[in-house]
Amino acid sequence: MNVTDLDATVDPDKRANIDAILRDTGSAIFEGEQRRRDGSCFPVEVSTQAVKLDRPYHLSIIRDITARRRGQAEITRVNRALRTLSAGHSALIRAEDEAGLLTEMCRVLVEVGAHGVAIAAFARDDAMLSVEPFAASGIALASICEHSCSWGDNEHGQHVVGRAIRFGEVQLLRHQPAALTTVPWVAPPLSAGSWSELALPLHCDSPRACGALYIASSDADAFDEAEVRLLTELAGDLSFGIRTLRIREARRQAEDKLRVSLEQTIEAIAATSEARDPYTAGHQRRVAQLATAIAQEMGLPDERIKGIRFGALIHDLGKIQIPAEILAKPTQLSRIEFELIKQHPEAGYDILKTIDFPWPVAQMVLQHHERLDGSGYPQGLKGDAITLESRILTVADVVEAIATHRPYRPSLGIESALAEIEAKRGCWYDAQVVDACLRLFREKGLILGKS
Repeated sequence: MNVTDLDATVDPDKRANIDAILRDTGSAIFEGEQRRRDGSCFPVEVSTQAVKLDRPYHLSIIRDITARRRGQAEITRVNRALRTLSAGHSALIRAEDEAGLLTEMCRVLVEVGAHGVAIAAFARDDAMLSVEPFAASGIALASICEHSCSWGDNEHGQHVVGRAIRFGEVQLLRHQPAALTTVPWVAPPLSAGSWSELALPLHCDSPRACGALYIASSDADAFDEAEVRLLTELAGDLSFGIRTLRIREARRQAEDKLRVSLEQTIEAIAATSEARDPYTAGHQRRVAQLATAIAQEMGLPDERIKGIRFGALIHDLGKIQIPAEILAKPTQLSRIEFELIKQHPEAGYDILKTIDFPWPVAQMVLQHHERLDGSGYPQGLKGDAITLESRILTVADVVEAIATHRPYRPSLGIESALAEIEAKRGCWYDAQVVDACLRLFREKGLILGKS
């Protein structure tokens, strides 16, 4: 064979470039591929030097660098796996829900890990013991779902995904083109040549694997021992992330149920409280409506507004301890009767103080008759010692009381109510709260009792 026949990779342009370097410097080092006698190729490093004997020669030393290339490929693969692991950890930290976490993890495996396909799938306990793809990158999720896949020991479960779930162990398989038809999840970009696939079991909330992380690569020699170890660590971290998100979601659902129960309880308490006092029926609800509108006008957060509404709905709860004949008395109260009435904030507070509300409901009930200058009751609090929620409730309570009918007098009208809070703005009542209330009625046309 001619020596040039042994060269498997150097094209004419590259050869011309090497010849130019040899002419200029007398030597060159380059890498390429050479053919063995049997025609197979292997990577080489060629050191060439121009020498002159009876005529010019090239003296070349050719080194087989298969081991070096393999080592470089392993280092590249491990570095890529480490970058993938790092990006996966970032996805775990940022994840807000399970679907987002799985989608991002698949994206990381394809875009950072340079794999062809990544799929996250879960085992189902249906009759077929099916495997349901949940997130994917590098392939359309819809095209995966067209293929039957099972984690049971049946004809649809004899592939890496089914076996990884069934045995709870890492499954690695390298394919030749002829074997592609046996794989249920084949990505078109990988179907042209040899390739490898890896399935890593996911353990979410039980000893049995709940699913698998499937990764396919167009590299027939992909997934060496070091890379598999790092990707297995990533699958373990993903399992932990799924468990954490599921616990968080379960807790959130439980909290939502508790919150609904709590809100229904407050509504029931408010209805029970008002049923004892027919003359002021609807008072607490109107106060709640106005307090909520004031809080919204002031730009308070939704959750804080919700607390103000519920506090207002039961702010007169303590009146349950006041004799009904006093509450419904059609004439002015005596001094002793008024002193009894003044006990209702503390009575309501005593009922509510042990309940762990997510809002300062008990304090709102206790403080809703306090005044900024300290002239209120029952504690004589001043200024910022009174919670903002209570200051809003106070204004709403005063406006509603003046503007609506009472057993001992007819309604004085909304203008009288607004004149009262305007006159004592900054003295008895919080200035910002008063201003918000005045805007609602005078500029925005709010009608008391109508939402």
